[in-house]
Amino acid sequence: MSLAEIFIKVQNDPEMKVDPTWIDAWLENIAKKEDIYHYLENKTTQSIHTEKEEILSKYPDTDKWTKSLYMYRFVNDLQDLRLGRYIRWIRRTETGECSLVNGGFLLQIKFLKNGTYLVCKSGLKIMQYELDKCKTFQKMTAEEWIVLMANSSS
Repeated sequence: MSLAEIFIKVQNDPEMKVDPTWIDAWLENIAKKEDIYHYLENKTTQSIHTEKEEILSKYPDTDKWTKSLYMYRFVNDLQDLRLGRYIRWIRRTETGECSLVNGGFLLQIKFLKNGTYLVCKSGLKIMQYELDKCKTFQKMTAEEWIVLMANSSS
């Protein structure tokens, strides 16, 4: 797939809502930002979707959660988290029930004696949870989605 085809595909994707002038500016600066997207290296839109499906297949609400997490990527490595981005997570209660938390914007990563905690904010509410006890998903930006689409064409 050529860069022009990728551009047309992104422009026509209703989920993206991308201004064509933004894409031109982004393409001019992409070489400078190569290291920023290390966590997307060798990943495609399909591989991100497949990874999510594999994680979600272990839960009863797979179909509903797959739709809710459409523009999200599963994060299993702390260094792949981006501060300021929206996150959601699957929490398992002590009774064994699972729920997909609405989430919030990632504010801070805390390293405490009893584990690594993510602190996020939704409206006026601040929440934190232990990273190792939950499955975390982070919303992708339009820029990240374009990188994945470009990876798909190579």
